[in-house]
Amino acid sequence: MPVQPPATPAQQQAVQGQASLASSGATNIGNQINVVNSSIDSITNVKNLFESRYSFWDGYIGAYFTEKKYLNGVYQTNPVNSTDFTNLLNKTGRLYSSSDPKPIRIPEFDQNGATSTDSSNELAYLPPESTARNRLTSGFSGPTFPSCLTTTAVTSGTTTVQVENAGKTQMVIPIGIEIIIQSASTACWGTLISAHEVVTSSTPPAPPSTTYYYILTIDIKTTSFGTVNAGATILSSFPGFNNTERTSNTPTQSRYQPIYNNWVSLYKTAVTNWKDNLSQQLTTINGNTAEDQPDVTYVQGLSQAVTTLTNYIAPIQINVSDGGLAPISSLASTRNSSIPARLSYITTRMAETSSYNNRYKYADRLYNQIDGQITMLTSLQNQKAQLAVQQTAANARMAALQAEV
Repeated sequence: MPVQPPATPAQQQAVQGQASLASSGATNIGNQINVVNSSIDSITNVKNLFESRYSFWDGYIGAYFTEKKYLNGVYQTNPVNSTDFTNLLNKTGRLYSSSDPKPIRIPEFDQNGATSTDSSNELAYLPPESTARNRLTSGFSGPTFPSCLTTTAVTSGTTTVQVENAGKTQMVIPIGIEIIIQSASTACWGTLISAHEVVTSSTPPAPPSTTYYYILTIDIKTTSFGTVNAGATILSSFPGFNNTERTSNTPTQSRYQPIYNNWVSLYKTAVTNWKDNLSQQLTTINGNTAEDQPDVTYVQGLSQAVTTLTNYIAPIQINVSDGGLAPISSLASTRNSSIPARLSYITTRMAETSSYNNRYKYADRLYNQIDGQITMLTSLQNQKAQLAVQQTAANARMAALQAEV
């Protein structure tokens, strides 16, 4: 193999000198990169601080807003959100103004924005629970209904029914009321929506009719029952089911069993909706830090309420006896008084922590931080990338020269 000519002492000294210069250059570039990194870290740390504090107060406000929505259904229609904040930092959107170095403090930054109402709230769920419970125990009472009316057959799909009055008089039939249509073997419950008399005519005129007919539009709410045969009667009042019946889950008159089953199911649904809402509230509260929730007694009571309702609806056949309903009735009373107090507490708490001011303050500081230094940060990051290329080249040159000696 051929052998290269050796470097002369002068040549070796020159190569080593240039390698040393390349090494020094790489070191100097590394020092510059460290300075740039320090500047980048400083700007980034300040930015991260403002971001974290804005996010904290934004999340803090959001948690209370969510809880209020679960309590009374009222919420801001178009609150400040992450998109608004991103747009602001990009100098667009409803919080940005080209003529003002600060974000625009629109009403939604505080609690003064337009509001809407969500029906999935506890104040909306409590009345159905009470109504369903009272229906089971006390039934309903409507205006007097003509007792001499008899109907055509009724099934679960029936929407209209003809009634006949053989009493030779015209009747005023009340509408918009609860009714029970019953035969000897079964019965169903629903709402009477409308009624009109069937008009007939003949030529020559017929003598006065001895029977009057009416068409009733009905909304049958009982979901499962046998056919109510023709000739059934209509009740506009019903006393409900007594404690013995509700304890045994068996009405004294077996024809009312479909109605009883339906009413128990409706009650269970009402309690389940209420329980699910309370669970959502509890999740929201537990998502906050301890210092944000000093109202320990309320939180403990809410947790117990969730447990009570969860255990209550767990059985296939919930307990609707007087003893079974008593704690649920008591809890409903407690919650009806707790909700206004909790809403007042939230309003006070938000004011005490100056939540809205803090959220705006850090939005402003972060906006100004980005406006004033993020451009510099981009420049520093570009400079760092260029220095890294130069450092790599210097190290490669140094390695190549050292290889020659």
